[in-house]
Amino acid sequence: MVAAVVVLLVSIFAILELTNVTNFFRSKVPAVIPITPTSATDDSSSSSSSAQNNPSKTSAPKDKETTTSPGNVSTNSNLPLDPPYGQFVSNHAPGSGGSPTTVDSVCSTTPGAKCYIKFTKSDGTTSQLPSQTIGSDGSTRWSSWDSNILSSGSWTVTAVATLAEQTKTTQDPTPLIIK
Repeated sequence: MVAAVVVLLVSIFAILELTNVTNFFRSKVPAVIPITPTSATDDSSSSSSSAQNNPSKTSAPKDKETTTSPGNVSTNSNLPLDPPYGQFVSNHAPGSGGSPTTVDSVCSTTPGAKCYIKFTKSDGTTSQLPSQTIGSDGSTRWSSWDSNILSSGSWTVTAVATLAEQTKTTQDPTPLIIK
């Protein structure tokens, strides 16, 4: 009987830990995240780095073996790269119905990795937010960037994370519609 109670308590604890209700084994509980890495893929492509908070049409160099990044996060190529997740765009129809044209974007993944948000239109046009280093809290943010820099139409939104030779992507299931 005592063994059954212990097994039940351990099971409940494991469920609470896995569903982020508790965080005894993690340093931080992730924020509410509307996009999960269900469409994550490994990709050998690389992305670009820029210091602006506006999308750009550039490609980033691959990460180095060991670097020091903002927040004193040391990256190591031996760490596994988690697929990116987060609120890649805060408004999927900016400017519609009187909503603002500014958008916030968040990418969460392995601390020390690089992440950028890529926008792809059906005609092959691509643009992206500049690559940023994931902080020690496991995320990076692009605040209040102006969606008017993208042409009108439907854009596929993809987060791309890189760490050393690893690259993982996650596509937002909802397109970004620019009027």
